[in-house]
Amino acid sequence: MGESRFKTLLFSASAENISALNYISSPTYTARLTCAVDSKGYVYDVRVKGKNSNINTFILAAFYRIKDKGKWKPAEINGQPILSGFSYPITLKFQEAESDFTGIK
Repeated sequence: MGESRFKTLLFSASAENISALNYISSPTYTARLTCAVDSKGYVYDVRVKGKNSNINTFILAAFYRIKDKGKWKPAEINGQPILSGFSYPITLKFQEAESDFTGIK
């Protein structure tokens, strides 16, 4: 799964219910999603680090909704698949409006 597809899927999975979070502390929220991809392409040990546990849980739930929508390609060394770590920065932008959410950067 490429970065563009990952971003599109994550946005669609999170856009549905994000207004329910009522996050008004700041117009921008940043977090980092990390996981491991094993040599067979299985994803595990998924974590989200950020300052708001409710939003972190929301991002994690959105990730689990999309994780099986595409094949995860493991990293390779000398043509052999290996265990690797995946780290993706996430920036959520909020605005005061009915939808409350403008996108994932």
